[in-house]
Amino acid sequence: MLCEKCHRERDDDNGSYYQLCYGFTEKSARDIWWANTREITTTYKLKDREGVWICDPCVNLRYNLATIGAWLVLLPLIALVLGFVIALIRDPVSPPSSFGFWCFSCCTSGMLIIFPIWLLIWVRGSRTELGENLALSLRKKSMKRIYDFVMTASRYARLGHGL
Repeated sequence: MLCEKCHRERDDDNGSYYQLCYGFTEKSARDIWWANTREITTTYKLKDREGVWICDPCVNLRYNLATIGAWLVLLPLIALVLGFVIALIRDPVSPPSSFGFWCFSCCTSGMLIIFPIWLLIWVRGSRTELGENLALSLRKKSMKRIYDFVMTASRYARLGHGL
């Protein structure tokens, strides 16, 4: 099979097809007189689906780059938290205000640790989702000229449409 990303010939079992859905949208508006607003509903009309074959090395490269980017955010924050904790241990605050300061520092440290871990999990996602997003980035520009929407099959399914 020919990879859409690197344009190299690969074995069939060294890659996957990633589905893209495309079609047209219909918008309908309804006035809500008692709220003085307008409700606009968008309906996605699926024209067709297309499979984009991408080799595993291309998906793995995107996966590894996302992981490195998340770690580049995570490591400085961990260093900041460690420096903060070491500074608190070496030079404690005077007793009357220390309880509030320790509570604030523990909450801040917890958020600084939990947020990057969440970022690491969110950025990496699943390999299938990364492969679908890679396929979408390859085809979206050319297909948006013709169709109103182009999205991954999993995103289309999350809208409540079965495939």
